[in-house]
Amino acid sequence: MSRKGMSLAVLVIACGVLGFIAYSQINQRAEEESRKKQREAIAARLKAEFDSAKKLPHADLDMDRVPKAYPRAPSVWHTAEKAFYKSVLVKGRFDVLVVPFQVQDHAFARDIRSLMTAKLALAIGAAGTLSIADPYLLAR
Repeated sequence: MSRKGMSLAVLVIACGVLGFIAYSQINQRAEEESRKKQREAIAARLKAEFDSAKKLPHADLDMDRVPKAYPRAPSVWHTAEKAFYKSVLVKGRFDVLVVPFQVQDHAFARDIRSLMTAKLALAIGAAGTLSIADPYLLAR
């Protein structure tokens, strides 16, 4: 084999090795980019979950510091309102009391439950001769 053939063979081998190295580096960069995009997507999803969790109802931080046995004064407004609606309901005579729907965990909102209670009271009243108290007064 001549000198020219040897140098050509070395050149071909060197190009092959350099090509393999370049190919592996390109693949490595592509994998790093895909990992980076995955990390960014996970970070964005976690941030969105954190932001949505902040919007949910939660305990007041100051109320967590108050001892559980702390006596809370009764609300004058709440007591007076209950007494008023109780006096209104005591004047009537009812066969059936339909109280508001209660839920647990993920369920209907308060307005939907109120509507469901009113519809149930209307349906019971329309079905028979029973007298039914107004569910909105009972809720109060």
